[in-house]
Amino acid sequence: MNSDPEPTTWIQNHDDRWSFILPYVVLSILLSVLLSLFWLAFLIVLHFGLEWLRLKTLPPSRRLLGCLARTQLDWALLLAAVCMEVYLETAAGLAGAGQFARGLGRIAARFPGWQVAMRAILLSSDDALQLLRFQKESAPADTTFRMERVPLGLFVIAAILLLVAPLLLPIDASDAIRIARDAFQPFP
Repeated sequence: MNSDPEPTTWIQNHDDRWSFILPYVVLSILLSVLLSLFWLAFLIVLHFGLEWLRLKTLPPSRRLLGCLARTQLDWALLLAAVCMEVYLETAAGLAGAGQFARGLGRIAARFPGWQVAMRAILLSSDDALQLLRFQKESAPADTTFRMERVPLGLFVIAAILLLVAPLLLPIDASDAIRIARDAFQPFP
């Protein structure tokens, strides 16, 4: 007897299944930390696609809203990772402009993957939030979708920090765009 659910059933319940959550979280962290944020974005798009299939009975505008609502934490963490990349790379670039910065530079030289570690910590928070979401009951797919406060707040804060980066950091907007673009190169 086959214990695997039918593909349609699995798609409908993927957010509540370890067979989705565990690979999604592990791949999100590994691929984005070891390679680039491109792979995190790729996984988010795949998750969005699963949500699109899940909500196939809804009209297109409600379907889009539902998919965005169900992947909002993913998008918020991606934007936060981009924000962190801009700020950390700028800080790393300043690590020779003064006595304190030289000390930070020596510390960073001993641990060359500090930016990668910071990104892993951020993405691990997605891991914890995914597990919390797994524990609570999910609303049926055809009910009203709502934006959760934590992902929306994280998204807004990250967006604001990215927009004001040229005012807070010794970079201009083109530098911030370059850093963000470099973070999405598929292979380092």
